[in-house]
Amino acid sequence: MTFSGDGTTHRGIQFYARHANYTVESSAPDGSKTKEHVTRFLGIHAPLDGTSKQSIKAWKETLAGIAEIYNQSPLQKRTGNLL
Repeated sequence: MTFSGDGTTHRGIQFYARHANYTVESSAPDGSKTKEHVTRFLGIHAPLDGTSKQSIKAWKETLAGIAEIYNQSPLQKRTGNLL
């Protein structure tokens, strides 16, 4: 899994977009499995400041939020996997 992000400024306010890139495995109707690379959008955020410390904190909060949603989902309950 690779995380990426990019930023821009609009009217003096910084905005950062975040993405996760990873490989998923799919099952075809004939039972064969295929792998493909996907990119998932993780949102646009306006940080309090432009420091790397704040950026790391924002990444951790974003990933913790995703893990919390997954861990409370019906999919997690069905599979028993925790994120």
